[in-house]
Amino acid sequence: MYTDILNIPSKLPVRQEGTGISSGTFGEMLQGVLTNGKPFLVTLPINRFSKAIFKPSLSKESIEVIPEFKVKAKCLCEMILRDNNLPLGGTLEIVSTIPVGKGLASSSADLVAVSRAIELAYDLTLDINKLEQYLASIEPTDGVMYSSIVSYYHREAKLKDYIGNVPALTIISHDEGGEINTIDFNRRYYNYEIDVKQEYELLLKKLITAINNNDYKGIGEITTRSAILHQNVSPKRTLNQMIDINNEINGLGVVVAHSGTYIGILISQHDEEYYKKLGMAKQLISKLSDDVHVMHTINQGEKSYGKQFN
Repeated sequence: MYTDILNIPSKLPVRQEGTGISSGTFGEMLQGVLTNGKPFLVTLPINRFSKAIFKPSLSKESIEVIPEFKVKAKCLCEMILRDNNLPLGGTLEIVSTIPVGKGLASSSADLVAVSRAIELAYDLTLDINKLEQYLASIEPTDGVMYSSIVSYYHREAKLKDYIGNVPALTIISHDEGGEINTIDFNRRYYNYEIDVKQEYELLLKKLITAINNNDYKGIGEITTRSAILHQNVSPKRTLNQMIDINNEINGLGVVVAHSGTYIGILISQHDEEYYKKLGMAKQLISKLSDDVHVMHTINQGEKSYGKQFN
């Protein structure tokens, strides 16, 4: 049998195809460098998704990826198949609602979705630490493989801490334009003074407390401070205007894609004036940009997860 030639167990469960989905993240709630010298971030999962459809094939000797430019997804697919002694043939299709080069974890979501698709196709369970090793060899990675909010060492692709459930937030945002390459961005070196590192350490502690206490206003204060601190690294030209808009509508704060081009305002979905604030924010931000977007946070276990693909 063909499987014998490849040293593949002939009774290996193989489905016709496997489908995996991963959410993106609206930049980061907080991103900087800790006193241990390690760059870190805190995730903010949103309702933008990447879906990978993997169709194994014993008649092919390579992976065909659709669209062709998804080379990182193809690379991960080959790594997983090779390391698990699986046939190196098949078709991998990526469908995504996450814009590329904008700091919303489009590549990370693609890669996590690929791993999940292969797991389903071959009835595998990949060790998450091994998955992170794969990802680290490809590029710095957001922690989108975890369902909760996490603090994450993105350059190492290692979990720092589980933090808690994702708060019910809406982000009214706009794209300042252009694209930022994640790999190039993370190759840059920034010399953070010790007092700045200490502030990031304190902000992380405060953010963990705010999330676990459902202190939405506290969350917004920290995301705003993170955006301000990051102006020395990758400035957002409309940050001051967005802070003014947030203050005008009495929003929670601003949040940015630290290694991207998006900037948004946070409002609570439990706010009694939610729709009023949503409308005001959209109207005021539209004066800054024609490219206004409304996104919502999401827990990856929610029933609505991936609904856009149904």
